[in-house]
Amino acid sequence: MAASASCPSSGSSLPPLLREARIRQHLETAPDIRGTLSIYAGSISTPKAKARAGGLTEREAQLLQLIAGGYPNKRISQTLNIAEPTVKFHLSRLYAKLGAKKRGEAIQSAHALGWL
Repeated sequence: MAASASCPSSGSSLPPLLREARIRQHLETAPDIRGTLSIYAGSISTPKAKARAGGLTEREAQLLQLIAGGYPNKRISQTLNIAEPTVKFHLSRLYAKLGAKKRGEAIQSAHALGWL
C-alpha cells in the first residue's frame, strides 16, 4: 500500500497513521486487511484494468479480449448482444486509440502495452 494514499471520504491522509507503529503493524499483519489489499492489488493489475486505465471504455476492453480470442464480428455481436454495426463502431474507436488499421495490429499494440 502506498504511503501517500488518502481516505477519499474524510480527506485525511494515511501517512500520519502509518507512522504509528501499532497501526502500521496491524495493517501489515491483519489477515482480513491483507486479504482485502491483495484482492484490490490484483484487480488493478489485470490486463483489462490496465486497458481501462489506458483510456479504453469497458466495451472497447471487452472487444479487445474477444478479437484477441479470434472472435469474428458476428460472434462478438452475439456474445455481447449488440448489433454488428455497433461492433464495427467500437472496433473503429479501439483501432484509433491503438493507432491500428487492422485486428492484428491492434492485438500486437495491446500486447505491447500489457493490455492482453
